[in-house]
Amino acid sequence: MQANALDETAIRQFIDDIGPAAKELIGHFVTDIRDKISELSHIPDTADITSLTIHAHSLKGLSRSCGMVGMSDVAYELETACRENNRDRAATHFSDVQKHAEPAIKALISFVDKNA
Repeated sequence: MQANALDETAIRQFIDDIGPAAKELIGHFVTDIRDKISELSHIPDTADITSLTIHAHSLKGLSRSCGMVGMSDVAYELETACRENNRDRAATHFSDVQKHAEPAIKALISFVDKNA
């Protein structure tokens, strides 16, 4: 699955359920996702792997909640590496998160703009 893959059916349902506030709520999700990525940027510097695991788990859930299934899958790999205390693999997966986050976010925003 591509990192910018979207679950369009789920996003359409979200838009239908939330109505006009969907764009604003997606904006909050995007802000939260970017915040989690910022917090995860400390993978090489922190001794607290538990916090990194929590942030990766949260990123996975936030991404899935707003239909960014590809990004959620990438975050899952990061979470797994953190749970296994494998910092090298975590750093590699975090690099994937950084590489794919903005294209995935842009795809989500574009889809919501066209469908809300």
